[in-house]
Amino acid sequence: MKSGSNEFHGEVYDLLRNEKLNSNSFNNKINGAPRSRDNQNDFGFNIGGPIFVPGFGEGTPIVRSLRDRAFFFFNYEGYRFKQGENVIVTVPTARMRTGDFGELLTDPQILGFFGGPVRIYDPRLPSNVRTAIPGNRLDLVGGLINGRPLIDPAGLAILQQFPLPNRPGLFRNYQASSIRPTDMNQFTVKTDFVLTDKQRLTVSYSQRDQSSVKGGFQRFPEPFVAQGVWDQTFNSKFARIQHDYTISSNLLNHLNLGYTYYDVANRNFTDPFNTSSLGIPANATQNVAFPRVGFPGYGDFITSNDPRAYQDIGSTFFTDRIKDQGIDISDVVTFVTGRHTFKFGGSVRLSQFNIRQKIDPGGTFNFRNDQTASDADPNGGYPIASLITGATEFAFNFNNSIDPAFRQMTQSYFIQDDIKVTQNLTVNLGLRYDLPGLRIEANDRFADLIRLRRILTLAEDPVRLLQQDRETYRALWRKTINQISDQESEQLMLLTIKP
Repeated sequence: MKSGSNEFHGEVYDLLRNEKLNSNSFNNKINGAPRSRDNQNDFGFNIGGPIFVPGFGEGTPIVRSLRDRAFFFFNYEGYRFKQGENVIVTVPTARMRTGDFGELLTDPQILGFFGGPVRIYDPRLPSNVRTAIPGNRLDLVGGLINGRPLIDPAGLAILQQFPLPNRPGLFRNYQASSIRPTDMNQFTVKTDFVLTDKQRLTVSYSQRDQSSVKGGFQRFPEPFVAQGVWDQTFNSKFARIQHDYTISSNLLNHLNLGYTYYDVANRNFTDPFNTSSLGIPANATQNVAFPRVGFPGYGDFITSNDPRAYQDIGSTFFTDRIKDQGIDISDVVTFVTGRHTFKFGGSVRLSQFNIRQKIDPGGTFNFRNDQTASDADPNGGYPIASLITGATEFAFNFNNSIDPAFRQMTQSYFIQDDIKVTQNLTVNLGLRYDLPGLRIEANDRFADLIRLRRILTLAEDPVRLLQQDRETYRALWRKTINQISDQESEQLMLLTIKP
């Protein structure tokens, strides 16, 4: 990182890119779509120089410069990136949203791909005795079978969340235009102080704040975006204090104090959402997000020629927040004598790593044609018909959240000797000792499986804690302090020192 000086210096910059300066893509031209959004702006400035302080006393200037003694440097960078996508995908038609699948019997695209009409069968009956629903009119079928209506209220409610087609036909009938933005601001400030002829102090601080869309493009209006897309905010802070002390002409001490902080939030676009409002029982999911609904097995949503390749919806299978912070303390002494340059010192790091995660907050449900086909007509059925009848191929739910809080202290110590044997030959000798420390869970929720006794014990078990030291048992492995390896192989243990 740059430092200031006795003179003021600075710069301003701006890097700009815009889709209006680009040519349209080949695929966009074929589909009659406009140029995709591609707007990027990277801008900022920096300035450095001597520090000025207020003047006090009669005859003293209002401000005075601390030339040769105190300097500052400040840098700011802003980044804006809006990347666009224009694609054509398949969504259910207006008639399908009501339970009318009669189009599958007459549509030219369907007849051409399947070689004939596609018939829908009642999934409430065993597949070997199913008969086709007249006219594919699920909306006209009444009565209960096994206590169930043909059209499932939850499946119908989910189906209504798809956008209506904005292009004709059953296949590739929705032009999805979406923008994936990234916004970032970061700044750094650094100050240098010459305390004495032998001592220098440096203090710096840096912060970064960024928001972006991850996993792809939304394609559908928020919050019911395409599956696999989520919103992320990223924040980081770094602070450092360095003190250099030239004790004598051949003895130097370098002290470093550091603090790091990361806060990353990955948010499902639909969180919070009352899943039970769709008709899904409240205790069937975590009830905080829209379900992930997929139609696997028919190829890519954009390039597949299969009319059943519908765009999945439901954002992501997780919502989480990760906080990671640590304090670093290190000190290095350099001593020069004759042909030898000795360096020795060590460092200690205290770290906290906290995670709060909701896994599959709204549940995952997959639908294929098989659930509304029959043994006599395996090519029948349709994934959207399976959805509206609630006949899933696969369903998954995780009803618990995860929120571990990890703590760890690591230590490193070293000694090194650089020996200048000749004018052209220097030999480096050194020894390093690392204590990685045991990672523990702050609330003692680690579990350990005793395989021989087939017992699962928890770190919080007071009986077990009496049998060995608390630090060892709170972690997942024992502390090892007596193994020596070479730096190259790392994994190869050369020597184990017996106590």
